[in-house]
Amino acid sequence: MKIINSIFCDDIRNEEGNKISLMGVYDDKIIFSITPDHKDTWPRPFSFAVFLRVLIEKGDSEKGIDKMVFSVGQEGRKQDFPVAKVPPQQLQEGQRLTFAVKLINHLLYSKSPIMADVTFLNRKDEKLFTICPDFQLSIEENVIGDPIKNPSHKK
Repeated sequence: MKIINSIFCDDIRNEEGNKISLMGVYDDKIIFSITPDHKDTWPRPFSFAVFLRVLIEKGDSEKGIDKMVFSVGQEGRKQDFPVAKVPPQQLQEGQRLTFAVKLINHLLYSKSPIMADVTFLNRKDEKLFTICPDFQLSIEENVIGDPIKNPSHKK
């Protein structure tokens, strides 16, 4: 089993004709443009979406997979999205599993990277294994302008 697509973006929309539109796709980092007085101010609410597509490979159907949990967030502060039981036909070689989630006003607590992973469980809810993209979305701040000051009035 391997991740074949991992995309962090602003929004995910389901379209007619079995299409998914990804809006505002991030390359490898999020850059916050902030004023000097807001530098390193955390936590900070941020809305974003994550899209993962997993390819089922030979032998995956024999691993005893029953359920999955999709997790997104920063280290120690991930949000879990339980997925219902996985039908056996979805675990056949060549099948793809798609995970898409939008987080609204998700709190970021620092500049530590945002990550996503999928954990697979057996019937007893025991962890079998976890897969994750080969990169994490880093966070940077770009300081712009001066802090707001009271303007002096000339007469």
